[in-house]
Amino acid sequence: MITVRAFKPGEWLQYRDVRLRALQESPYAFGSTFEDAVKYPDEIWRNRLLDLSITSDLALAAFDGDEAVGLAWGRIDPETPERADLFQMWGSPDIRGQGIGRQLLDGVIEWARQQDAGFVMLGVTIGNEPAEQLYLSAGFAPFGEPERLRENAPKLIQNMKLVL
Repeated sequence: MITVRAFKPGEWLQYRDVRLRALQESPYAFGSTFEDAVKYPDEIWRNRLLDLSITSDLALAAFDGDEAVGLAWGRIDPETPERADLFQMWGSPDIRGQGIGRQLLDGVIEWARQQDAGFVMLGVTIGNEPAEQLYLSAGFAPFGEPERLRENAPKLIQNMKLVL
């Protein structure tokens, strides 16, 4: 049975493993690359989850037993508390189509509401139809012009916004 909940600080190995799998399996879904992230020392991975207690971030995971099989990261910059951002949204191919992505997305949206954010922003790679449909079905709408995923990347992203 798949459960969705926040990562605990001590689960940094599971976070690292699922994040690296996501970057490797879906290289054009993220601004970061597997080639860069795989070089990070353990301290960086550990600190990402430890820092959650002092930041306005939320690290959600979908777990199948002890294995993280999906994730979503919510962030609110203290300088723009009305804006929540969704990053690192990914589910393992084995769990796709089971509604887990929607649970992760809904979890970040609910968290943003609890933080009194006025809207949630995300970027979706143009051509990733399942992700685009998920976000549209949750009420997100395209916002602004498409932009390059990252320097030298052949893909574009479309920013999307959900007013809470």
